[in-house]
Amino acid sequence: MIKLLLHCLLAVFLMLRSEVFRSESEPDFYKADYNFTEIKAGTIEIDAQKDIPGLLSQGSAAIEKSIPDSVLKKVSGFRVQIFKTEDINEAKRRESMYANMLGDENVLLIFEKPFYKIRAGRLRDKDEAIEYQNMLLNKGINASIIVPDEVEVRIPVAGSNK
Repeated sequence: MIKLLLHCLLAVFLMLRSEVFRSESEPDFYKADYNFTEIKAGTIEIDAQKDIPGLLSQGSAAIEKSIPDSVLKKVSGFRVQIFKTEDINEAKRRESMYANMLGDENVLLIFEKPFYKIRAGRLRDKDEAIEYQNMLLNKGINASIIVPDEVEVRIPVAGSNK
């Protein structure tokens, strides 16, 4: 039994001395496991006329302003109210949670004395609002009501193809 214990201790001692076990504090720890290639920072020279001639030959045509196919416009529409509380901290916490779930541009925190209310969506008509309310229901937001509100929506520009 003592002989077996001595053999085990000798084996452990030999393993600890071998290079398999290295400390991360050793200077060559990572170099032994990975092949590092040094990258030296330097200046890169670019000759615009030689390297990008197509861009220069276009001149100001490359910076031409595009015509938008839609614009934001305030209209009488709807939002869906999804939360109401008198506690500002709870309102801000829920606003952040709903913004992550629905997108920042779709969530609005308002104060109508004495309540803080969270409303979502920018909907043009009642049908859109009902569809949005059903989507919220599918996401687990059960207590919601559709409220009329002035909202900014994208309106197609006359003469656009979209």
